[in-house]
Amino acid sequence: MDRYLFHLLLSCCLLLGTAVAVNGLADPYGIFGTPLLKGINETKPAVATNRRIFKMVGYARQKMDALILGTSRADAGLSPKHEGFLGQRAVNLATPAQTNAETELIFKFVAERSDLKTAVVGLDFFASNAWLTAPDDFTPDNFAADRKWQLLLSFDTLLASGKSLFRPGKPPIRPDQTRENKPKKYSRQAFLASEKSYMWGGTYLPSPECRYAFEADRMERGKRYRSDPLSALRAIIALAHRRHVKLYLFISPSHARQWEVLGAVGLWSRWEEWKRRLVRINREEAERFEQAPFPLWDFSGYHSVSTEDLPEAGSRAGMLGYIDSSHYQPAVGDLVLDRLFNLKATGRALPGDFGVNLTPTTVEPHLAALRQAREHYRQSHPADIAEIEAMALQAKRESSCKEDGADLVALKKQ
Repeated sequence: MDRYLFHLLLSCCLLLGTAVAVNGLADPYGIFGTPLLKGINETKPAVATNRRIFKMVGYARQKMDALILGTSRADAGLSPKHEGFLGQRAVNLATPAQTNAETELIFKFVAERSDLKTAVVGLDFFASNAWLTAPDDFTPDNFAADRKWQLLLSFDTLLASGKSLFRPGKPPIRPDQTRENKPKKYSRQAFLASEKSYMWGGTYLPSPECRYAFEADRMERGKRYRSDPLSALRAIIALAHRRHVKLYLFISPSHARQWEVLGAVGLWSRWEEWKRRLVRINREEAERFEQAPFPLWDFSGYHSVSTEDLPEAGSRAGMLGYIDSSHYQPAVGDLVLDRLFNLKATGRALPGDFGVNLTPTTVEPHLAALRQAREHYRQSHPADIAEIEAMALQAKRESSCKEDGADLVALKKQ
């Protein structure tokens, strides 16, 4: 009997050791620091669906001077190798659907472990919705001290390793490296599908409630990491003041059609109120710490960059500035960082109408100018407007939204 148990224990140890060796060699999430071996472990398809493991477990504990945070817009568009970081080691820890609460968690986690000097935070309206829940791949476990050991011994990691070893493909772009800056293949259908995903039951008004609110209902607080998102932004600003981090805040330069999507689901006035609240929070925290407010730049709206026309149906041409109406190319992200850092880069012209610094003095004139620019865009792009409004009506009919929600907005009022 003792011999049987010995052999059983030995077999288990051998199996476990083999699994650890396979996981360490494949490094399917790119977190163990295993050297890339051509034709053996270069490709890591699991990273595409586990970006939070790739970024948080692999890089959040590394020493850095500068940090980029935000949603997939900042993830796709901002380069940590931009000249404005002045040789600092910058890391892009922006992730898809990053809530304000998650942004606060990452900022605090990094600030406590690095001598952080600079932080660039992309602000997106949908991330300030208290009804937006954390994505499925978010877990606080990624910030645990033993997380790498958990994953090294994980059966899920072993399955991912099997899809990584001896497969053709390119390694994922590291969050301290820059993405390729070239036009992506344009698909009108993909463009429209992305816009529809922001409508009823989607990113702006997530199912099943399909509501938008800056503050969580009392009974909802604490559910699936739900919190008051503007309080999370306030905490980020306060911590930056406390630690003397140069914080740059900006609102993403999505395509003009994205703002028409927002208007089509009845959120335009709330979008304006969100900007007013950002300005107020920034001012209040500056006064509390007796320091100057951090720069808060608005790149949203209708300007020479965001009003790029979509290629004709059937065209093989790509867009210069956009992947879809939500996500901008690195070429646009470079312009954002040029403006934030007040940098004049050789061979890169910064449009004069790109970006407005929001302050208590400028916010109302800016909102008024934005409304006027919207009217001009709607008049000059009637086909785009008709397409978006028809899509919004269809999305509302197909949604599973609770019709008794107080924040459901009738499209006919727009």
